[in-house]
Amino acid sequence: MEKGYKNIVSVSIGTGIHGYKHIDIAKDVVIRLKELVNKYDISFTLVLPNEEIKEIYCNLLWGFIKIVYNIINRFERSIANENQR
Repeated sequence: MEKGYKNIVSVSIGTGIHGYKHIDIAKDVVIRLKELVNKYDISFTLVLPNEEIKEIYCNLLWGFIKIVYNIINRFERSIANENQR
């Protein structure tokens, strides 16, 4: 990023003055943060007001983690199969 920051802390985007509900905006927030983290090689801490809202984001993040794990797992199996030939 312009200032060279590597760690960013923020509340969920769009849920304050814009008034979006976490349940409605969380998926878009997680996707956008994932793009920013990858593009700028940063870490991002999302500050959430309570456990219920934290659970919404954790469920979405767990979904992304499972997808990435499955892709990596398939890739590793593919390489292992290639090496056995």
